[in-house]
Amino acid sequence: MPEPFETPSRRASMPYASLVLALLMGLSTTPAAQPTRAWQVDASQAETRIFPSAPNFREVTGYRAADGRRVRAGVLYRSETLTSLNPPDLARLARLNIKTFVDLRMAAERERAPFPEELRRDPETLVIQSLRPSFQHDLSGFLKDPESASILMSAIYARLPDAYAAEYAKMFRALVDGRVPMVVFCTAGRDRTGVGIALVLAALGVPRASIVRDYLETNRRANVWEDRRRLKLVLGDGLYMGLDDQTRDALSHADAAYINAALDAATGKDGTVDAYLTRLGLTPTDRAKLRDRLLE
Repeated sequence: MPEPFETPSRRASMPYASLVLALLMGLSTTPAAQPTRAWQVDASQAETRIFPSAPNFREVTGYRAADGRRVRAGVLYRSETLTSLNPPDLARLARLNIKTFVDLRMAAERERAPFPEELRRDPETLVIQSLRPSFQHDLSGFLKDPESASILMSAIYARLPDAYAAEYAKMFRALVDGRVPMVVFCTAGRDRTGVGIALVLAALGVPRASIVRDYLETNRRANVWEDRRRLKLVLGDGLYMGLDDQTRDALSHADAAYINAALDAATGKDGTVDAYLTRLGLTPTDRAKLRDRLLE
């Protein structure tokens, strides 16, 4: 019997329920010394931490677009769960005057870690939340080694642009309408957030290499032991203990192949995401307005 992931076409047809793996694992908390991984960004890259209690909260800015303009400062942020913020950092976040929070976590995740009510005090604040419930899926037949784990993750990422089209459509509409500054976040700030931010940057005309570099920055901020703890909760003791460290890492780290799979899935024959944005309801006028609002 052929293995379940032996062809590219099979990779693209992974069951939708497999999304549970990317959607529930890997909460980054505090930085920790880690061995160099093939998927990590250059360790010499400068790192700016806005909130010590949420090290994967960061500003998306400075990237140059195809028209020569750069992503504005102070308009777009990405983060891990905001529940990890301590009181001083919550107060500092409130001072950023965020107009829109895009919470891509599923309902079960929000129940375990509710959105901070302190951030809802301004009646003008928009909180976009996913309506998805939690998913359960047996992955034991899929996970055998690092290669199968990487194939699984690439297949999951390739599904995310369509699986989260409703949430991403609301995110883009808020940006077009000027409801910024905006924070996009999920549990780890890696998978759903990574794809959402990648789509925004692609819509702005930022080169693929810069988009991948922004995505991989998560690896420099992650606590590998916390990532593994959450992965164990998702997989269960039996399956987790049967995996080697390389397979566990493939499931809980950002990898360029993963975000490229998502971007490839959303990219049309013309090499842009315009057709995908059209499916989300954005017109050419909307796309021009988006660029004007986020670029300078």
